[in-house]
Amino acid sequence: MTPPRHYRLLLLMIIAGMVMMTITVSATSNQQEDVVIQELVIGNTEFAFDFFQTLIGVDNSNFVFSPYSLSVTFAMTLAGARGNTADEIRDAFHLHLNLPDLHRAFSRLTISLNNPDRTSRIIVANAIWGERTFVFSPDYQQLMLTTYSNGFRPTDFVNAPEQATNEINQWVNNLTEGKIEQIIPPGTIDNLTRLVIANALLFKADWLTPFDSNETRDGSFYTFDGEIFVPMMHGKEMSFACLEDEEFGFLAVELPYADQSASMVIIMPYEKSYEDFLDVFTADTFFQILYEMNNCFGNVIMPKFTVQSQFNLNEILAELGVIDAFSPTADFSGMSNAPELYITSALHQARVDVTEKGTEATASTAVVAGVRSTGTEITINSPFFFAIIDIESNTILFLGNIINPSDT
Repeated sequence: MTPPRHYRLLLLMIIAGMVMMTITVSATSNQQEDVVIQELVIGNTEFAFDFFQTLIGVDNSNFVFSPYSLSVTFAMTLAGARGNTADEIRDAFHLHLNLPDLHRAFSRLTISLNNPDRTSRIIVANAIWGERTFVFSPDYQQLMLTTYSNGFRPTDFVNAPEQATNEINQWVNNLTEGKIEQIIPPGTIDNLTRLVIANALLFKADWLTPFDSNETRDGSFYTFDGEIFVPMMHGKEMSFACLEDEEFGFLAVELPYADQSASMVIIMPYEKSYEDFLDVFTADTFFQILYEMNNCFGNVIMPKFTVQSQFNLNEILAELGVIDAFSPTADFSGMSNAPELYITSALHQARVDVTEKGTEATASTAVVAGVRSTGTEITINSPFFFAIIDIESNTILFLGNIINPSDT
């Protein structure tokens, strides 16, 4: 008997960025839909911190990832999963809404993030390449067309896998404006590949109050190994939100982007409590920090940095309980009646560049009317966490860890 051929599904998640972003989720008269989106955001945030803690446990160095990109890509995958394969994806990514609500909510968020009326630029794009001779479920194709992408792109994986690799990499390169040149390494796609699902997120936004590039100069930053000198940006007379918590031992600052629909949140634990703070750094902690921040006015000193990460997600997601999807016994019968379809690789890249002008990345108003404190000075000069968030929905677009700003 001829052994079954196991066909391959490849997932790609790509994000490019720098500090310069702004995002708005438009209001809706449908209160029920707002509740559904809120539930989706809560689940995405819980997944973000689960993933963050898994990465910290593997390698405590600079990294960045996009929870939104990961979640939307696996929501597209979940749409074709069944049985235990679907249950594991649901549990790991906290995607517990019923499927129709889940897909509508992702669609609404993506449309909002792609709003062309913003002063900042954000591009969220999904694409699906399907082997042209492979029979996919019409229902699955229709859902992808109407909710997530422009439909299937017929591709000759069987006879021209290298050409397909180049095509997908070029799509990524164009969408991220050259920030990510190659998401798929040579040899990843072969003649058994049947489906590639990709999501790309590009974010550019200027600060509400830019840093003066003439004031940037080398300053002290205290890594775990001692003092180093890195380019430090100096912002004067800036409006921002801040919080210092001596009980948990951290300093937090929220810097708004130009149209105040997105912000960067930086959380710097005191050196002696860095490891202790990690133990309590959860989605609930993050939301509590945002809630307790005060309106501040003063000077901010922080490093100029670039962070870029590349992940093969197979082992990381296995730590979170996604096992069946990477096995030949996976059940993706919602994509195709062919029983041999499973994920061989799930790849993710993200990059964030933080400059005096703003942020480039693949983010209620940060600054609101109220009493301002005067003379506040914030100095970020030791390892810190950062998040780029959409203020109105509280969606985390990027989450990262900076141990040494001089490492890229």
